[in-house]
Amino acid sequence: MEFLHAHRHLYSIERMYQVLNEHQYQISPATYYRYQARNFGPTDAELDQAYEANRLYDLWVANRRVYGRRKLWKAAKRAGWDIGREKVNRLMSLLGISGVLRHKSTRTTVTNPNNPRFA
Repeated sequence: MEFLHAHRHLYSIERMYQVLNEHQYQISPATYYRYQARNFGPTDAELDQAYEANRLYDLWVANRRVYGRRKLWKAAKRAGWDIGREKVNRLMSLLGISGVLRHKSTRTTVTNPNNPRFA
């Protein structure tokens, strides 16, 4: 595994496994990816996503935890972030945050169907 990890910048993992399989080493590329996930910590993309999620959460808190997906996306654009609408949706789902829902007002009058209706 260390050999594959050391040479991954020269050849793709799939290509190296293809060569190994041609020489009677029946190993799947998934073996390397499991090894990598277990031993090398988070990737750069995972770290970037975590930082963006943290910034988005801070922006949501700064707006009194009421902004939904659309308003939070627009607030991020106003703050100068280059972030897409769908990414905001995905990060909000990942964080488990949502905007405040405004419900319809409660109807308190119950009409009597026997009363005459005026035109």
